[in-house]
Amino acid sequence: MVKTRWKAALGARITCRPILSGEACFVTCEDGSVSAVELTSGRPLWSRQVAGSDAEPGSGRRLGSASALGCGAVADGVLYLATARSLVAIETTTGRARWTTDLLTGADTAPTVALTEDEIVVTRQKQISVLRRDTGTPLWSVAVDEEVTGPAAVDGGLVVINCRTQCSAWDLHDGTPVWTTPRNSYFYGGSPAVIHAGVAYMGDGDGSLHALDAETGELRWSTRSHNSWVDADGWKRQKSAAILMPPAVAESRIAVGLTNCTLQCVDLRGEAQWMHLTTPYAFMNPRASDLPDPVIVDDLVIEGGRKPTMQAWDLRTGAEVWKVRRRRTPTTSLAYASGRLLYGAGRTLFAHDARTGKGPWTL
Repeated sequence: MVKTRWKAALGARITCRPILSGEACFVTCEDGSVSAVELTSGRPLWSRQVAGSDAEPGSGRRLGSASALGCGAVADGVLYLATARSLVAIETTTGRARWTTDLLTGADTAPTVALTEDEIVVTRQKQISVLRRDTGTPLWSVAVDEEVTGPAAVDGGLVVINCRTQCSAWDLHDGTPVWTTPRNSYFYGGSPAVIHAGVAYMGDGDGSLHALDAETGELRWSTRSHNSWVDADGWKRQKSAAILMPPAVAESRIAVGLTNCTLQCVDLRGEAQWMHLTTPYAFMNPRASDLPDPVIVDDLVIEGGRKPTMQAWDLRTGAEVWKVRRRRTPTTSLAYASGRLLYGAGRTLFAHDARTGKGPWTL
């Protein structure tokens, strides 16, 4: 049994990946609350209910019927959270709300937030909204033809989104469309886009990874579709694969998880480097919780899916570095900061050492 570095129990089930900033960690729960926890010790700092969430008392929503709070973002001492009907800015030290805007319409899926130096980009279903960071004043909002897959990627004055059959870019300042590039997807929506060094990377519904010039949308390369693999018994298996989680991008490698439970690593030219099956017998209809969601920590690729085990491989060679069994099955993906891996499991927030997968003490 692996000892965790520390654990902290909260009042409700943790629903989203922990948000890390400095020496604090912020977690959102299914009851519409957000809590701040000290990273070094796990000591609770503050907790508050967020107005406008699905689970807000009196909203008429059943607890856990939808994600009460979307995945937020933090910068310059302010935590930004998008709820079912509003956007709120919360001071990270005190938990006090600086401002709240109720100009966003309700949605059945959790909204997502991306930050620039002066703006907030909120995506939900078929809508992109940009607001001022200091006041929450809306700047522009546009409706798109297809549902946006996760948070927007913002770089160089462009907002880049990935949808079911195309990837598009919009001008950050006035919302005018800049470019649109079709993709191969035919069923799944693919993954959110990630921009690194002027290149936008995104997964497709057929298991391909695409690299586009972030400024022009021109396709630089695509990997081939990966719909087969060899299982633990040496049998070749066929299964429809898709890349639904954001690619993890480093200076020399890109790691992606596919819905056939394989983890693939390619270089920045799209050339395959190594691949591993993360769940034995994945051909037997794996659950969504089995899907790989990797993070890159220095020279390691750490598989952060919601499975009982957590595993790390060498980024360049694919050799296994460590593998541990977690005390409880996670309810969120991994987050990384200051040498620690954090995730929620039910009402508990766990932290592990990123280099070894374990820690010398428990709170």
